Amino acid sequence: MSPSQRDADTDAPRDRTEWGRVADGLFLAGLGAFFLVATTHGLPEGFWLEAVTFWPVLLVSAGIRIVFEKTPLAAGVILGPAVVLACLFWLAWGDPPAPRAPGEWHALSGTTPDGTESARLRADFAGVHLDVDTRSLGPNLLSEGRAASRDATPRLRVDQDEGKASMRLAGRDSGFLLVGSRREVWELSVTDALPLEVIVEGVFVRTRADLRTGRLVYAEVNGAFNAASLQLPPTDVPVSIHFKAAFSSYDVTVPEGTSVWVRGPGFPLNYTDKGPAEDGFSDKEPGYNVIVDGAFCVVNIKEGAPPKGGWPPRPSRPELMEALPDAESHSPADDETEVHPPAEAPPES
Repeated sequence: MSPSQRDADTDAPRDRTEWGRVADGLFLAGLGAFFLVATTHGLPEGFWLEAVTFWPVLLVSAGIRIVFEKTPLAAGVILGPAVVLACLFWLAWGDPPAPRAPGEWHALSGTTPDGTESARLRADFAGVHLDVDTRSLGPNLLSEGRAASRDATPRLRVDQDEGKASMRLAGRDSGFLLVGSRREVWELSVTDALPLEVIVEGVFVRTRADLRTGRLVYAEVNGAFNAASLQLPPTDVPVSIHFKAAFSSYDVTVPEGTSVWVRGPGFPLNYTDKGPAEDGFSDKEPGYNVIVDGAFCVVNIKEGAPPKGGWPPRPSRPELMEALPDAESHSPADDETEVHPPAEAPPES
């Protein structure tokens, strides 16, 4: 190489650091780290529900980028993703504010229709805190509680079909959650006198269900970015707990000595702390079948203590076997890849 060529290379402008790409890479790497921690049960319950309500921090990040991107201080664009990741870190391991009722409380109640033999609780929500428990209620009272919403009047609708009372929770219209104060809060008690199914669908829903005094025959949680904590009662029949979701976390607590089975894709798609559970599925032995049908979910199974006053008397096995839901009522029959709960089986002698 001639001296003139070396001088020309020296005088040529050096490649400038593209700070915008550095900021994008930092944001993706940080967000990926939070998803990784979520798959190992390292985030608190309801983390994503809280995180989505802090969406204005994304506008702050975008504003920082606009301010610094075309200036001599272009390195300042790194502050944008740093602010977002710092907010997520604070929500995960700091001391974020406790959720508050977004509006006026509305009393809810539903009566038991004549001829009811079992009950179903169904909710389809977006951005909701849902607390459910089972207890002894007044005569002919199916459920009671309260709910608070900013821009809707929460309603509890009760219908009956072939001996099954269906409780449908209705609040504001589902949709993309933007404003944190629009979150709804539901606190509901359901009678423990009837076999019960619980089905929750939606996104960014945090469910706490204490069913230890009830008679659960089926439970299902569908959606994405959900968190659910289920405390289950003793059972003398096989009961399916079906999780069909993504980026969600579930805690399942069963009575000590209860048989539990787990079926579904494991790590790296999902992480399951099996605790007392075994691999497989049983549609004959009494116990709980935890079915995981999704990706990037965390399932934690453990044994727990009885409720105050001890475990209630168990109903007869034939009574609960008759109340078990039919698999076809929950899953499409033409989808061969779908995991179905067990079909109804005759009582054992």
